[in-house]
Amino acid sequence: MNPCELVDFIFREYNKGISRSRGYIKYMTHPFIISPDQQAALERLEVEALILFGSYAQGIAGPMSDVDVGILLSNPHVLNDHTQKHQLYDALYDILSPVAGNAIKRLCDIDIVFLQDQSVNLQLKYHVAKYGVTLYEKDIRSLANFREYVMERYADFAPLRRAFTHAILARI
Repeated sequence: MNPCELVDFIFREYNKGISRSRGYIKYMTHPFIISPDQQAALERLEVEALILFGSYAQGIAGPMSDVDVGILLSNPHVLNDHTQKHQLYDALYDILSPVAGNAIKRLCDIDIVFLQDQSVNLQLKYHVAKYGVTLYEKDIRSLANFREYVMERYADFAPLRRAFTHAILARI
């Protein structure tokens, strides 16, 4: 599904009052629509995908909720340079501020998470991969590859998570 089709789908489902995403039904608080100009700016920044996650993606946002957006980049090596990462963050914030403001009709905090950053933990990546709502996608394969990678790693670490949980519960 290309970005324009996605926007149309979200808008239609929003008007019905529900949105179907990743196999479950949820109520969406507001539509987040990326304009063609914003899509062009995202392409210039080499953004592969924008994924809405957290309370807005799950339809449980309250008046104090922030907007959580995961970013996939064509060239994640730019994240290794602190200056470039900061400049990219600022540029993305400038692009996403009007999107969030138009969607929720108020000023809000936007949390931008670079999903390919090594400092982002697997649990958060799993949450984004499983429950995130795609706002923009340059190439469907990049997001599919991200989801596959995260789901495989999450499954690989399941025995360790279980053992860790049992060890903690045994000490309580």
